Amino acid sequence: MGFIDCYCFIQKKSFVRNYFGLLVLGILFFFASCEKKHQPIVKKTYHTAEVKRLTLIADDQFEKTEYESAIINYIKIVQLADVVKDRADYADALISLGFIYNYQSDYFKSETVITQVLPLLKYMKKPRYAWNTYTILGTNYLRTGDLEKALFFYKKAQNLKNSEFRKLCSINNIGLIYLKKKKYNKALQLFLQVANDKYYADTKIPGDKVDLAITLNNVGLCYNYLKNQKALYYYQKALTVSLKVKNRECLAKSYEGLSYYYSERNIKLSKHYALLCYKNACEINFPTLKINALYALIHSSKGEDLKKYSELSVNLSDSISKVRKTAKTQFSHIKYDFKIDKQQNHELKSQKLQSEILLERQKNRNLISYIIIASVLLVITFLTLYMSRLNKKEKRETIYQSEIRISNKLQRELSNVVYNIISYCQNTNLEVKERKEDLLLKLDNIYQQTRNISRDNSFIITDENYIFELEEMIAQFKTPKKNIFTYGLETISWNKIDKNKKIIVYRVIQELFSNIRKDSEATLASITFKVSNKEFVITYIDNGNRIEDKNIVFRNGLQNMENRVNTIKGKIEIKSNKNESFKVFIKFPI
Repeated sequence: MGFIDCYCFIQKKSFVRNYFGLLVLGILFFFASCEKKHQPIVKKTYHTAEVKRLTLIADDQFEKTEYESAIINYIKIVQLADVVKDRADYADALISLGFIYNYQSDYFKSETVITQVLPLLKYMKKPRYAWNTYTILGTNYLRTGDLEKALFFYKKAQNLKNSEFRKLCSINNIGLIYLKKKKYNKALQLFLQVANDKYYADTKIPGDKVDLAITLNNVGLCYNYLKNQKALYYYQKALTVSLKVKNRECLAKSYEGLSYYYSERNIKLSKHYALLCYKNACEINFPTLKINALYALIHSSKGEDLKKYSELSVNLSDSISKVRKTAKTQFSHIKYDFKIDKQQNHELKSQKLQSEILLERQKNRNLISYIIIASVLLVITFLTLYMSRLNKKEKRETIYQSEIRISNKLQRELSNVVYNIISYCQNTNLEVKERKEDLLLKLDNIYQQTRNISRDNSFIITDENYIFELEEMIAQFKTPKKNIFTYGLETISWNKIDKNKKIIVYRVIQELFSNIRKDSEATLASITFKVSNKEFVITYIDNGNRIEDKNIVFRNGLQNMENRVNTIKGKIEIKSNKNESFKVFIKFPI
């Protein structure tokens, strides 16, 4: 039985709920009555020496691009370090993890880690911490398509008092934004400014040469988009620098650029460079570069090679989806609260007083606990039998209905599509470029549909990462034709909201967007969260065309929304007119 289903089941069985609460209360008093000793005062232990040792090892692994080994040691540092005494090493470990996860295209995990550095920045004297933090956040937003937020953080990084190298990196990053916006001349101007700066001519630092190679590659890319023959010169120049510094990421990107350049000029050379790109990307486990290389290989291959690279592309896309799904729970144990030191000191000071109060209260608790335990023993046998029988029946029914629902959805949405693609591959000449591109589009659509079904039935995090989970879910419904604005999400004290209500909020919003995506032609939507008069209020508004109020009926998903909101004693109201915006109001008590 799912967590929400179990919650709704207990809500409906008031008799069971009341006695279950009585049982838990009795057990708590029982253990309280047995506890007669003072709680020991725990002295805090520091691991500064071990943190320093692990930092040296992890940094060396990072420089050698041994990312998997580096991740293990950085996580150990985060777990062992004291956020006050070892603040610098703690922040560096989080920043390094943010960089690595960004390289591996795991942007959710990267953002989860790097946001833990933000509360520390006001204590860090060196600007490099803020620069690295803002740069990683900007890159995460760039890779996930939120160009305005990416530009915001890149400009924040640029405005810091930093070294010449970091200033050039910030200019290069801003150039990437304009490249994504297809403003190639503006991007080219910024990339050339960086590439021609005398800093790179004078520097002997290998890491700086790596950034020069990437910038030269970007110059080549701009010229390529502008159909300028200078593109090849800069691609080759970038490759020369990459070979000198022996950086596999740089090499992969240089080969990727050359493969793209020759894709319309020399298919054989395009495939050659795509293979080199794929080889280097595999060595450093860079998913984005691997996917790009496989797409290039699909475009430049025939026969068995085409089939092999197509299968690798599908498998890699599926693997990336699974990794991102499990990442949310695998990394949730890395937490930071910048008030932790103050709280722990307060606990140590008040512990003695609390122990004395506990001893005084013990006499009263003993008498009450004996009475409650006697009452619990009278009902426990009946309660156990009743709960067992009722629970099994409800659980079997819930599991059956859930399996039927998921099975029907998979069959309805994917079976015909998969069959059609198999038939398409068997009956179509995939050596034709247009048909090959059509196949890639169909495969990508299957991947997106499967990912959406998986997300609809995935586990929902309710800890401090809940807000990121909710933001990511809402972002999935954004399209080039539909903008969604979110307001008030950061103002809610989510840690004070019951976790069951948080799950229901997540599912209700998910179902709302799913239904509106199917039925609406809206191009602009907003969703607002606020707390007013001890009520949680969610307001959704869009500019889509709808039928009049009197014809609105809760169908399918909308009926599910109403049912979920009712379980937390809330209400939902929909307003829509032909000439006005579509509005949904959801309220429930906190």
